[in-house]
Amino acid sequence: MPPGVPAPGSTPSAPTAHPPPGSFPPVTRKEIFAWCCFDFANSSFTTVLVSVVFVATFTNVLAPAESADSLWGLAIFIAQLVVVVLSPFLGAWADIFAAKKKLLFCSYITCVVFTASLWFFGPGAWQMAMACFIIAYIAFSLGENFTASFLPELATPANIGRISGYGWSFGYLGGLASLGLCFPLIGGGFTAGNLASLQLTNLVVAVFFAITAIPTFVFLHERALPRPDRPAAGALFVGIWAQVFGTLRKMALNNGLRTAFGSFFLYMCGVCVIITYSTPFAIKALGMQGKELILLFLIIQVTSAIGAFLFGFVQDKVGSIRTLQITLVIWTLVVIAASMVCTGTQFMILGNLAGLVIGATQAASRALVAQLAPESQHAEYFGLWALFGKLAGGCGPLLFGLLIGGPEDYPFALCVTTVFFLAGLVWLSIGAEDLAAQTKRVAETGRA
Repeated sequence: MPPGVPAPGSTPSAPTAHPPPGSFPPVTRKEIFAWCCFDFANSSFTTVLVSVVFVATFTNVLAPAESADSLWGLAIFIAQLVVVVLSPFLGAWADIFAAKKKLLFCSYITCVVFTASLWFFGPGAWQMAMACFIIAYIAFSLGENFTASFLPELATPANIGRISGYGWSFGYLGGLASLGLCFPLIGGGFTAGNLASLQLTNLVVAVFFAITAIPTFVFLHERALPRPDRPAAGALFVGIWAQVFGTLRKMALNNGLRTAFGSFFLYMCGVCVIITYSTPFAIKALGMQGKELILLFLIIQVTSAIGAFLFGFVQDKVGSIRTLQITLVIWTLVVIAASMVCTGTQFMILGNLAGLVIGATQAASRALVAQLAPESQHAEYFGLWALFGKLAGGCGPLLFGLLIGGPEDYPFALCVTTVFFLAGLVWLSIGAEDLAAQTKRVAETGRA
């Protein structure tokens, strides 16, 4: 049994709206594995489409060359803006109706279908390809939120860092597996002559995602019950937004919550830039192509899985706040060095250093939100986590894309990205005491 996984017969902390005893079996290794399976499955989308293959295909083959980078940043921004608007509403809905699993399934099906649809579009239809990618990315991002909101039900305060780290590390293995399956299709490079093979990678991802997520829906339980005081249909919309704005007002008045979500927004702007623009940078600024580039990202997937796994233990030892501070220092140094990179070998070294902390940063952030969320508002707090994370995922890449007029602009844009990590680190460090007090209060009383 992996360290930190609840043994069969143990029961982690659970939401207030909990089913009567015996309604569900205790959390077991099989259910935690099923939860991790969704990270394994959906990482195929973010790895192959967002980070490596589709981004390279779109910016080098499909979109007009003079505006390809800006259009990619715009596509990411639009998708994340929609998620920003929907996440609090859907998070509150999931809490009220105990509908996390149903909404997760809807997002999963939508992402699979629109990912597969990208197979049809060539250079003459880049607008349709962009539109379908945006819809798929919206569904993917919402699915991330819903699967994360199960974490407080599956873990205890003592092992939440490790459980979250297991999910992220397993996710990187899913990215590795899906990228490996696509490897034979990418040998011809990201060129118009190899477009037919590049388009097939979208079908590979859709099938991979569809199959490997099945254990999640078979074995993962929705342990919460619908709230007995849920509003009637006519008052539902107003009631949910009243709850969401109430949480936002509470956040504005609470130093701990402001520190958590404010710093999270800043450093995630930087993380999302790295995720969405690493491949264009490697191709356009360093001249890397085809199999060389894919081999690099295959190695980084392994590094990222190791980093997420190991930092899970670090997090349970020193806490989520200290873990985030460590990773943000490393991020700052890596991005400064990246602005001076001149060769593919240098990029590979820095890419693996970034890989060690990219999963750790996101896993620690997810675990921290789980520690901050009152027992009856898990999905809503993860909706707020998504709101700030997706806002960062739109704003960071949009700004980066606007700064790039050509390959020569990448060093300056990377220097700007460093500011996001430094500002996030400073805000987190200044408010660390209030944030620690907030997590302690929630653990002791179950209230924010």
